[in-house]
Amino acid sequence: MRHRSGFVSLLVALAAFTASADVLFPAPIHLTRQVHDSIGGATVTIEQYCYGDRVVTIRGAQTSIADYRKGELTEIDRDERTYSVTRFDDLAKALRIAAPPEDTPKAEWKIQRSELRTNRAGEVLEAELDEGTTKRHTRVAVDRSVSLSKDALDVLIGAAYPNHQKAEDQIVVQAAKGSSAYALPVEQHTTFLAGEDRAELRDVVVRVGSELAPPDLIAVPPDAKLVESQLLRRMHAIEDIERAGRSPLPRP
Repeated sequence: MRHRSGFVSLLVALAAFTASADVLFPAPIHLTRQVHDSIGGATVTIEQYCYGDRVVTIRGAQTSIADYRKGELTEIDRDERTYSVTRFDDLAKALRIAAPPEDTPKAEWKIQRSELRTNRAGEVLEAELDEGTTKRHTRVAVDRSVSLSKDALDVLIGAAYPNHQKAEDQIVVQAAKGSSAYALPVEQHTTFLAGEDRAELRDVVVRVGSELAPPDLIAVPPDAKLVESQLLRRMHAIEDIERAGRSPLPRP
């Protein structure tokens, strides 16, 4: 009986290990981000909680819950008392219409440092891309004390479905890649130059923890109204305009 009990315990442990190995984030990761966009001029703080196959992003009164196992996004607006639930396939279609994926650059990134260097932010890689009329310079810092799978890395940098990959993503992946796992990107600073115009986007992880998302911030308020997501409303508005443009003119 004792041997049988030990065998059953071993099976349970193996099953738990197998299940955890299949998820994006086997252990909880809590990231506090500060994102600055020079065009808008504002710096926003975002709390991001990753565990299992879910990523919870909290920005002020707005919470988004991306469930990569179910393939759906739940968005909650606690100020407006509304929420929406959208399938990834519908989001992918809306993203293609609202912001078509950029063409793959013909020119390749020029790595400014052939080897990663180390500073207090982590290992750093810098690269630039000359697209003719525009130029980009990106700086990526990674922290190798946090190990990620490639799928988890894609989720964190916004390159996983239903999003499309950006030109800078390949530099983030190159900087994060290790011998057996990928490091956590903790800073990405991209500068865009077009003639005399200049724009900057900076995304910095200022804290890494292991807390789970607060239950009161991920629960749909009991009086919240189910609505269509803003992205789908924008997509349907564009489709309506396109249909109107294709409609035959009424005869006089």
